[in-house]
This record gives sequence, C-alpha cells and structure tokens, in this order.
Amino acid sequence: MKKTALSCLFILISLSVSAQEFFAGEFWAPYAVITPEFDVKPPDAEELIDQLLDEMRFVFGGMIYGFSFTYVPSDIERSVEEFFELDPLGEIRPGDRNMAVYQTRTDRTAVYAMTKYDLDEYQKNWVLYWNSEAFPTIDGRGRDMFIKGVSAKIEAIRQAIKEAVRAYLRKRIFNKPKKITGYVRIDEVPYIVIESGDYLAKVRVTMDIHEIEEYKTF
Repeated sequence: MKKTALSCLFILISLSVSAQEFFAGEFWAPYAVITPEFDVKPPDAEELIDQLLDEMRFVFGGMIYGFSFTYVPSDIERSVEEFFELDPLGEIRPGDRNMAVYQTRTDRTAVYAMTKYDLDEYQKNWVLYWNSEAFPTIDGRGRDMFIKGVSAKIEAIRQAIKEAVRAYLRKRIFNKPKKITGYVRIDEVPYIVIESGDYLAKVRVTMDIHEIEEYKTF
C-alpha cells in the first residue's frame, strides 16, 4: 500500500463514529463474449469466476482505500491532450480471506454473484476517513466497448470516475488549470449495464482535491 497524506489524518477521526463492518454487493459476468472476429465465444466457468473476482477486488479496494488521481485537461490552444491517471492507494490481493461469494443466480445471459467483504480494523479507519462529511460526492458515467471482454467493465468504471472528476471541477474552476491531483473513492458498487454495444458504468465517488496547478504563462 502506498504511504500518503491520507494516513496522517486518521487520528482526526472521532472515535464516536461507528465503524462499518463489511461491504456487500452483486457482481455479474456474461455467459458469452463476442470476439474481434464477431464470433461468440462459449462460456468458461473458471474464467467467469476469475473475472468476477478481479472486478470485486478492484471495486471493494476502491471502496476501502480509494485512488490517487492526476488529471490534465485538454487544451487545444496549448496543444495539450487530456490525461487521466488513476492509481490505487491499496489493494485486495487474490485469495483474500475476507472476500466471499455467498449466493449466485443465473439467467439466460449472465451469472450473478452476491458478494461480501469483511473489513479488518485498519481498513475500517480508511472507511471512516472517507465517510467524512467534508468531502463532496459526485456521480459519473463511463463506457468501454463490450467486445473487449469483461475487463472492459473495469475500464468503464475508470472512465466514470474520470467523468465525475471532470464534472466536479468544471463547475468550480473557470480558468482551465494545468493539472489537478487528488484522491477519489468509490462510494458503492457501481451500476453496470450493456448499452449500444458498450458496458455503461454509473459510479458515485467521494473526492478530495489535493492540488490545482495553474498555468504560469500562456
């Protein structure tokens, strides 16, 4: 886990705030994937499980620890391309004993898993920090192509986080900055559907802006 300024602020959290014990949510994966050649690939049970677990670890890790981000807005006049980087502040490793699937169901198109992640004491401190009312919450929507496979669901979540950051900053910063850095946390398990050939992710995040760097000269 990366050491960040976030860790130093845990001592400011009131002990009277009740700690959250676990996170839970439903994840799903389609039975079939369309290949780049537009063939339908038959489902593989082990692959479906691995895909679900990867998504669970990404989302629950993002709900516990959050991410650091760097955002550079595009600027045509300065020939600057948009850049967005999202790095986890902590991770849930494969085989983590606190992660469990306690119920599954299927329909004609996908397998669904009700999941739970029990929080250790140090993880509860991260959650308490992020639950502070000092941080704003913002909604974002992101897409990635269904044809890329289930890994595109995670990319759609990343794009939704980027759009949430952009939406928040656009309403508050009138002069386009050079770079913005900060921290962001996924508030709840994202809502993801397939729409017009894409995975569409709807995400709610909590944000902590660290620094806004302005252009010194044009």
